[in-house]
Amino acid sequence: MLDADLAIFGANPGEYQKYARSIRQEYIWVSDANYIAGRTKVLENFLQRERIYLTEEIFNSLELSAHNNIKAEIQFLKRGCNG
Repeated sequence: MLDADLAIFGANPGEYQKYARSIRQEYIWVSDANYIAGRTKVLENFLQRERIYLTEEIFNSLELSAHNNIKAEIQFLKRGCNG
C-alpha cells in the first residue's frame, strides 16, 4: 500500500509537476517561505532513505524516476518558486 501511495513520485515529469502544484494549492495558506522549507525537508527525507519503494517491482520501475522528480522539485523550490 505504501508504494502505491508514493507511486506519484515516479510518474512522468509533467504528471509529477502537476502533482507538485496541487500539493502547493493544498497548502496555499502556508507562506511561501514556510512551504518551501517544509516541502524541501519532506522531499530530502525521501532522498535520504536507502530506497523509496519497498516492493522490488515498483523499485525497479520507479525508483530512478522518483529520485529525478524529487531532485527537480527541490531545485525548483530552492530557486524560491512557490511550487
